[in-house]
Amino acid sequence: MASNSGGNLNSSELDDQIREYLVYRGFTAAARSFEAELAKSNSGPAINFTNTVSSGFVDKSCNVDKIVDTLMNLIAAHDLVQLTNLWSFLSKKFFWSCDSGQSSALRKIEISLYRCFLVNCVTSGRSDKVLEFFEKSSKLLPQYDWGEWYGLPYVKNPELNDRYAPFFQRAWQETFTISLHNFLNTVFLSVPKPSLLNHRQEAALVLNLRDENFLLKEQLLTKQMQARNSFEKISSLDSTIEAKIPTESELKELQARGNADVPITDGQSLENPGKTTSKATLVNGFGLRQTIKSAMPKGRSKATVSSSSKKKSPLTARKNEDVGKQKSGSIPGTTHHQIENGGDSCQSNAVKMSLESSLPNGSSHRGQRDAQSVGDSLLRSRVSGLNSSTSTSSYSLHHPNSSDPYMILSTDEYSCHSSTVTHCYFSPSGKRVASSDGSTVNVWSLENSSVKTLATFASSNSKARILCMEWVPTKDDSLLLTGNDRSVIRLYDVTTSKCIREVETPVTFPVVIGLACSSTGSRLLSSQTSASHVTGSVICWDLKTFQIERQLALSSQNGNVKALTMDFNHNASLVALGCSDGSVRIFDVQQNEQLMHWAASTVKMVHVSVINVKFSFDDTYIYTMSSNGILTKWSALKPGTKFSEFALSQKSINFNVGSHHSFPKLFAIDNTNSRFLVPCENGVQILTSSTEDGFRVSQKVSNWPGKAASCLDWAASANILTIVSGANSNSLLVRHMLAK
Repeated sequence: MASNSGGNLNSSELDDQIREYLVYRGFTAAARSFEAELAKSNSGPAINFTNTVSSGFVDKSCNVDKIVDTLMNLIAAHDLVQLTNLWSFLSKKFFWSCDSGQSSALRKIEISLYRCFLVNCVTSGRSDKVLEFFEKSSKLLPQYDWGEWYGLPYVKNPELNDRYAPFFQRAWQETFTISLHNFLNTVFLSVPKPSLLNHRQEAALVLNLRDENFLLKEQLLTKQMQARNSFEKISSLDSTIEAKIPTESELKELQARGNADVPITDGQSLENPGKTTSKATLVNGFGLRQTIKSAMPKGRSKATVSSSSKKKSPLTARKNEDVGKQKSGSIPGTTHHQIENGGDSCQSNAVKMSLESSLPNGSSHRGQRDAQSVGDSLLRSRVSGLNSSTSTSSYSLHHPNSSDPYMILSTDEYSCHSSTVTHCYFSPSGKRVASSDGSTVNVWSLENSSVKTLATFASSNSKARILCMEWVPTKDDSLLLTGNDRSVIRLYDVTTSKCIREVETPVTFPVVIGLACSSTGSRLLSSQTSASHVTGSVICWDLKTFQIERQLALSSQNGNVKALTMDFNHNASLVALGCSDGSVRIFDVQQNEQLMHWAASTVKMVHVSVINVKFSFDDTYIYTMSSNGILTKWSALKPGTKFSEFALSQKSINFNVGSHHSFPKLFAIDNTNSRFLVPCENGVQILTSSTEDGFRVSQKVSNWPGKAASCLDWAASANILTIVSGANSNSLLVRHMLAK
């Protein structure tokens, strides 16, 4: 049963699953043997199930009686280490799913458990164990719950003291035991099955996800092929139309067949008739422009122009007749083709008119018939091309710039917020979006290419304002954290729209301005400020139990520094902080030690804060966004080493912080460290980064004329981008883009 010495993460997880299964079934003797083997192999702290607990099992739920007996026996044996380990194990494996009501009861039960331990130590005369308790557990004990109890070791006859006397009574201890038993019964009624019992369901889920992923890949390839075929049809249609337009040599050949002067056209200059040209510009439905030029004879006088304008030739009359028919919707020479688009009919007649104007005045009837024949054949081909274009793909309605690497497939708008949207975040899987306007949080689902509201929840206190959000990494994207300016952090289940956990921050720092969750889902960082927003604090929480692990020490010359943004590295051992004094700080979370520190801005006499910070996916770089709109790439190994930077224009800086100093997300990065999303003057822009060229603008996406994005995020894969952004309004835009 023993695992290898220094086992890897998988063996540690398996040990936890076996321990969880044994406790669930009530196999306490087997659990005791298993923990003894683990202790011998030095693979982790052992939970000593004392010999007073007999073996047995419960078929459908945990054996609460045996767990309570084990806790009481550890208290009687004054074994603080094993008591703490067992309670931490129960909290991690079973208590994490408690709702907000059970969380407050859990906190009271835990405090009473340790007070019962202290009372038993004092009664047995083990004052050394009392001192050991306060020395080892002082970092985990809230001051407002244990302030009076720190004097217990120095009070003579505490059982006679009014503060401690009620806890030394037998009635209190019996009441606590009953409360502990009832609480465990309540929790275990809804406890999920151990992971070992769910292996078949997990395997089936993995197979289903694999099949679904395969189908989605096939659908994506099909859509990509359809898009390419559509653009190929468009390109071939443009080439066909361009090939059927008469060339300059063909027009000169028609002109050479005539014997008289060419009547002056609209494109001919009266000031300099010797250098006139006739131009007919064709504009098709896809943006193609083709200009036909024909050389005009020299030596025309103004008198000739005026006389020719008064005397109408047969071709001129024919031209006017064509114009009249054009207005009525019919085209000469075409009996089976109708052009419904007025602009296209004008372009089609412009072709024929330019052909007629290129013929000499008074030419032979053969020249007229040739010109008419060429013009009619050209017109028929043009009409045929326009009619065929009406059945092309809808992508032709929005033809992107040929230099853009992505084309826009669709645009969706969210407009259910009652006030300005301040934050928007994609879930880790990219299937959901959470947005907040300060009083309400909406969660949107993007599955199956449709947009629908999945959950909506508001702050329970009408005066509280939601200042930050953070997704908890889970398989189903179901957990979302929020922080407000009333010392409260809440954990929501977005599938049920219910608050399942609530915790209060220290009263000295009531304004929660930032949250950061580790990719493993085990740790949470919260950044708080005082009510005056002068000083700040960063607290590290155990996300399973919501117990405070440690408080990061922020030091500054003037003492007034706040962490405005935070990000964990891949294994949650390091955290990067962007601070209000313009500095970047790297902390070792385990040792609670600041490893690196440097100033992100070298501009003197100008106050610049770091409002966004992000580790690269390989932890070799750190990217920061400053309040003056500068995106910078730093080395994560050499403090202060800058590789490149990109400065946003003044019109691209559009965020509104307000009085709470809570900043939105203003840049996003893909998993290759090569593509970035930042605001631009009319929406958002995609940047690319390389070692040689630094940051370069790859494509701009216009969302709001004259407005830059005030909050943004994206879900980026190799070929598909899904971008969400807002611009100080009560709506969000989501654009789906495909690589060309």
